[in-house]
Amino acid sequence: VRFFMKRFIPALRLWDIASANFVDRFIANSGYVAKRIRRYYNREAEVIYAPVPVERFFARERKPEDFYLFFGQITSYKRVDIALEACRVSGRKLAVAGAGMKKKTQKEYGKTGIIFFHGRVSDNEAADLYSRARALIFPGIEDLGLVPIEAAAAGCPVIAFREGGALDTVKENITGIFFDEQTPASLIGALDRFEAMEERFRDREPFIRHAARFSKTEFQNRIRAVAAGRQRI
Repeated sequence: VRFFMKRFIPALRLWDIASANFVDRFIANSGYVAKRIRRYYNREAEVIYAPVPVERFFARERKPEDFYLFFGQITSYKRVDIALEACRVSGRKLAVAGAGMKKKTQKEYGKTGIIFFHGRVSDNEAADLYSRARALIFPGIEDLGLVPIEAAAAGCPVIAFREGGALDTVKENITGIFFDEQTPASLIGALDRFEAMEERFRDREPFIRHAARFSKTEFQNRIRAVAAGRQRI
């Protein structure tokens, strides 16, 4: 495969760039992806967020407890290692929900007595974790990332790395805060800042207004507007 890919990729890239000239309008699911389209194709893209069933989180009562949450499929780019180490070093409780964690890692961090692994969870269990966590930790880079949107809909603040789709899904100092380096030390600094300002995240209304931007209804309205040939919305 490597032998053939080395010979075909240059031609495929040229074909891709040439064919992009025949695209009438580009749609991106985040500002992060829109910038990538601009960089590679020199074209502007309409940003229309993917639909998320945010309404099912709105009515759930928020009762934060003394633990942070990492939620999602455990893959390398999600950087769960940053959350694990930051909480271990700072002595903060962390709940990790999602399939794919290595047994060796579970055993190593499980010994701390402050880090708990839930494995794969149901939608109802996920909603329960959002409602009880002090905040969601989101240390990876994703094109959009649905987890911070679900957290916002549930009124759960997000502590995210300042890159990727999180720049769209987290409203700074309203639905969460950012940290600037993908390191445990930078995350610990953000956790300290969050705890100093935690009271400002108690009001659910700003979370609901923000999450509503990612609803199915909003997605349908924006897609219809583009299909009808209207100007940027």
